[in-house]
Amino acid sequence: MSDYDKYVEQLRHPNNPIVFMEMTAGGAPLGTIVVRFTTYKFIKCS
Repeated sequence: MSDYDKYVEQLRHPNNPIVFMEMTAGGAPLGTIVVRFTTYKFIKCS
């Protein structure tokens, strides 16, 4: 399995939450933004 395939499998993990945002402009639908959060890496902030 390639490194890319391993990364994709980590993203598909069922513990990673998915958020859907419906975008509109002036009441007209523009589309949906899908964000998948990963739980296996954390960003460190100072």
